[in-house]
Amino acid sequence: MHAYLSLKYLCNVKYSLEGAEVITRTILVVIVVLAIVVGALAVYFILRRGEEIYNLKNKRVLVVLFEGFQPAEFHPVRNYLQKCGAEVKILSLHRNIGVSYDMYIYDVRDKFNQLAEQYDAIVIIGGEGVYRRVTVEQLPEEVELLQELVIIFNNKGKLVAAICAAPAVLARAGILKGVKATCFPDNKLINILKEGGAQYTGNDVEIHHNIITGKGPGAAGAFAKQIARYLSEA
Repeated sequence: MHAYLSLKYLCNVKYSLEGAEVITRTILVVIVVLAIVVGALAVYFILRRGEEIYNLKNKRVLVVLFEGFQPAEFHPVRNYLQKCGAEVKILSLHRNIGVSYDMYIYDVRDKFNQLAEQYDAIVIIGGEGVYRRVTVEQLPEEVELLQELVIIFNNKGKLVAAICAAPAVLARAGILKGVKATCFPDNKLINILKEGGAQYTGNDVEIHHNIITGKGPGAAGAFAKQIARYLSEA
């Protein structure tokens, strides 16, 4: 009888230990899962905080593209502004630019004042196609039309932004006199800025009143964020 009770006791102890082991393993699994979830959430919120998403709801931005524009500047700028809630429309200076667009400059040449009223900012993307057309002595007609549009935006106090070779468009339009500005580090472009009265800095991004200029593809993200920041405060 005593032997039977001892055996029963040992069995109960064994089952209790096995049950405790199962519970312990379950608790450890739960702890690990919770740690993973908490870690993932922490990373998510850190990244979200670093994204600096500005509120651009009800803001309208006109992005200008040339044939031969730089995609590494266009896509980060457009995508970020749209992510912030801005309405982004594309104005093309040429019929075939490789992407879809909303307006062709010759079709809206008699509506420049309306465009400057309707949009909060004009942003000119750079690239090889801009460089070819802005470094020649006699500017092509479409570039002269763009300069007219830029001047109207500037006169209305709207944000005017340009990156890479595009700040030279602003300089030749005469709106960079006394303005701190940057551009792609090319001697021809730098000379155009200086001849236009700009204070060339060579920085990645320059903000001077209502004018924002960017250095090139590597600065596209910072350029886009400064545009968004400016518009969110306007």
